Amino acid sequence: MTALCGGGTSGPKPGFPSVVDYSVSLIAEILAARGMKWIIPILPLINVNAISVATFCASDPPALPTVTTAEAEAVLGLQFGTDFDNGIAKFRDIILRTIWYDLCDCTSGSLTTYAPPTIPTDTPIYQPPVPAPVTPCSTAAITPFTRSSGGPTFSGFVTNGSDLGKDFSIGVVTITVAASTGTFNVTTEIRQQTADASLTGHTFTFTSGVGTITRTIAFDPVYPIWAVYLTGLAGTGNRIVSVSAVYYCGGQVPGGTITPCCPPDEATQASLDLILRMVTLIQRQNAPFAYVYGANHTGLTGDGELAVNGLLGVSVDVTTTPTRIGLRPGTPESIWDVGEVTLGTDDGWTTTRRIDHDGSLILPPMGGVYTRVGYTLTPGVTVAIRELVREP
Repeated sequence: MTALCGGGTSGPKPGFPSVVDYSVSLIAEILAARGMKWIIPILPLINVNAISVATFCASDPPALPTVTTAEAEAVLGLQFGTDFDNGIAKFRDIILRTIWYDLCDCTSGSLTTYAPPTIPTDTPIYQPPVPAPVTPCSTAAITPFTRSSGGPTFSGFVTNGSDLGKDFSIGVVTITVAASTGTFNVTTEIRQQTADASLTGHTFTFTSGVGTITRTIAFDPVYPIWAVYLTGLAGTGNRIVSVSAVYYCGGQVPGGTITPCCPPDEATQASLDLILRMVTLIQRQNAPFAYVYGANHTGLTGDGELAVNGLLGVSVDVTTTPTRIGLRPGTPESIWDVGEVTLGTDDGWTTTRRIDHDGSLILPPMGGVYTRVGYTLTPGVTVAIRELVREP
């Protein structure tokens, strides 16, 4: 009996092999299709073994857990500890539950609608690169030209000589005719010529009264120079004419977009991001350039134990001492008969370090494995033990 089938039975969907090994990329696609891209960055941390389909589909998948913000932050930030361990277990249950809906179906009863987990507050969501708008690769214009009737008259070029050889695809020409005096219209010709201007390949003619005309013209690499000629039609007076052009390269068109290559594989990106975070973590923990302050445990006397996690080490400040302790002046002053500190794990303790200075640093080479700090102080001594942790 399967709860997801309302008490009915369940089994594999047709077409699946007896054993399925889900790749990270396939799981990423399944999660993305169900609106759970926020889980993709942690997929490389989750171990999903090969699934025996018949056995897996014969019963309910794990129940849908609730991931807390602290657990999501711990997993995404590789902050090892209880929240990290709990988060990994919950994310694995979510993935297995999602895979169940991909692999399995009800053979009797009605399938319960899939419900994705709630995203914990402030959890970042991976966003792949988005298409970028196409931008021109070159621009050119002629100086505004006052034109009276008659012509044609050469007015200038709307291609740059430095652009010759570029992979132009099209040009967008804008012609603006402003009134000055008179009532005649103006004919504007765009003549496409060879580089030495000895031939005219194509001529595009535009007739306009006062106003603006915009045209898109295919670029012909045989005739890369675009010359502008103006002709004033019958009448009197003059017009002020401006002509400009923008060019697009590599087959791009105005209003289009440039799609990122391939497109990017989110699962691969998640794996690369995890590798970078792991390498950074290894550097911060095993070859640190510095440390930052963690919790400061003040007012410690007698003996006791502190629970810690993710240490580089500890510093011990002696805040109160009796007059009987030994003292040797110098830089730094040496003290003795104060007490000692020992680091350890649930499995045992390491070598004890004597507190021999006010401001004793303990920075063992494997600080990250220690989860306990034990201290034994002589009567009358008070110290503060500050946790020293890796940089973020």
